[in-house]
Amino acid sequence: MSMRKAWATVACFLLVGCFVCAGWTPAVAAQGNRDQARELRVKELLLQGINAYRNNDVETAVARWREVLLVDPTNERATVYLKEIEPEYSKIEAVKKERQQKLRSEAEAARKMDEKVSIEVKEGTKLRDFLNTLSFVTGINFVIVRGSDLTVVAKFEDKPFKDILDTVLLPNGLTWTRWGDVVTVIPNLETRIFRLSADTMVKMQRLYESNQLQRILWNADKPPIQGIELSLDERQSTLLVTDSPENIQKVAQLLVTTEKQAPPVLATRIYSLRPDIADKVKVLIDAALQADTEAAYALERRVLLAKTDSSADLIIKETEDNLRKVESLLKDRDFLRRIEEEKIEVYTVNLTPRDILKTNPEQVGEFGRNVKEVVETMLYHTEGVQAAQAQGRRLWYDPATLQMTLTDYPSNIRKVSDFVEALPQLEPKPRSKILYLEYAVASELASQLEDVLGISAPRAGAGAAGNEAAFSLRVEDERTFRDLSLRLVGVDTTGGIGGVGGYGGMGGMYGGMGGMGGMYGGMGGMGGMYGGMGGYGGGYGNTRSTEGTARFVARTPTSQSSDLTIQQYRSEIFEDYEIYVEKVYPSPTPGQGRVRVKVSYRPQMGTGGSYY
Repeated sequence: MSMRKAWATVACFLLVGCFVCAGWTPAVAAQGNRDQARELRVKELLLQGINAYRNNDVETAVARWREVLLVDPTNERATVYLKEIEPEYSKIEAVKKERQQKLRSEAEAARKMDEKVSIEVKEGTKLRDFLNTLSFVTGINFVIVRGSDLTVVAKFEDKPFKDILDTVLLPNGLTWTRWGDVVTVIPNLETRIFRLSADTMVKMQRLYESNQLQRILWNADKPPIQGIELSLDERQSTLLVTDSPENIQKVAQLLVTTEKQAPPVLATRIYSLRPDIADKVKVLIDAALQADTEAAYALERRVLLAKTDSSADLIIKETEDNLRKVESLLKDRDFLRRIEEEKIEVYTVNLTPRDILKTNPEQVGEFGRNVKEVVETMLYHTEGVQAAQAQGRRLWYDPATLQMTLTDYPSNIRKVSDFVEALPQLEPKPRSKILYLEYAVASELASQLEDVLGISAPRAGAGAAGNEAAFSLRVEDERTFRDLSLRLVGVDTTGGIGGVGGYGGMGGMYGGMGGMGGMYGGMGGMGGMYGGMGGYGGGYGNTRSTEGTARFVARTPTSQSSDLTIQQYRSEIFEDYEIYVEKVYPSPTPGQGRVRVKVSYRPQMGTGGSYY
């Protein structure tokens, strides 16, 4: 056994010696295994890259061949492949970067559309100017395909930018699309034909001819943008509407309501009057019934007077509600007596607000009710409603037509008229006054006409004819007297608005109404307006109402424009003119209002100086 072991050991040594002589060692064997594995990996990566390229996956092919060079930096095939594919790969990378940039821009633009914005624009602002302001605030650019001349009146407080666009554009037949940070304004119009019954056709014709239908849709007599159409075909009894989807829905709802509503019943009454006061009663009754002159049945109304030397009959065809109003007046002996004494006047005003409120019926109704409450407080806070009615002084308010009618003393009528005219929410309306011509004196008529028109003729004793003039100005009004041009640019209050008589505090009552955010998102200022009503009314309880300051721009052909600030009851010398501010009527809106001015031509007076 020992011999066999010995020979085996000798054989092993001989075998090892042969391997060593051939150059083989364990380290060499391990290196060979690694080289073989690397070659296999290189072949695998090259093949994967080729297959990816054949499948138009250039990015994967580049990634695999770059991995080959990490394994074998000297691999010629991978180097050649990458060099040949480099132009194609560069284009792909450029497109990829552009896409990523667009995604980032899109995300930024989407964020801007959700940002909350506060903006206010005055009446008369064009859509293009409104959008330019928004562009400056948000960084979003606009392209307007149609509607650049659309008039915008709006106020928004902390409202998302995209909601502002919807609020302004959609009701006017416009919409918007966005690509990145560019918003394009385009038409959004639909056309629909409505079949009308004979009765509905008559009603719609009256609404259309009186422009009331147009105002329901557009808050104006004309379409807001080109392409909107509204037409009636009498032969086929159809109404064609090309407008925004919202307005077409309005028309559909209006037609449903019109079909359901029965026409108002008009009744005829004949009232016997004393011939000596019949004319005055007829004029006042006629004025008191001017409630809804654009209603579909307005043409059928009648107020006629059949008069002889010994009798007078007042014939009235009206609704039952208005007839009851007439009868309450005619049964009031104090009212008739004061008519005879010419102590009672009639004042009628429609409280329909400007376009900014019209689209929200709830706000319109609330606005009218609050104006009525303030007027009632102004008129009846001292003696009460019953005592006022005993004197023939009454107030009617129709919430359906927003019409308010007063019979009261001339001084109270003037107070209410001044208050209503100062409200910025109301549309400007022509001033009117009933003047009795029979037995009238020319000088008195001239004085009354001057008061209504806001002017006065040169006064006697003022020097040469035409050396003095008095007139009223609203903010931005301009008047020329001789060679002096005077423009009112602002009205400011110089002290707190009065509150005696128990109704100056109405501001507190309505001041909390700022939450009445409207269709345009910006009617938070409504509370301030109602607060101003109370304060404005409060001023009437004082012996000297709220003082104020008027800001003018004055110029003559021989002088440059000059800014003048004149307090109420004071005057200022400018060139050869003395400008005296007789009365300042501030509006609840800061900077707004009207003033009564007297200008006197006084040559050689010089310039400068304020006088009491």
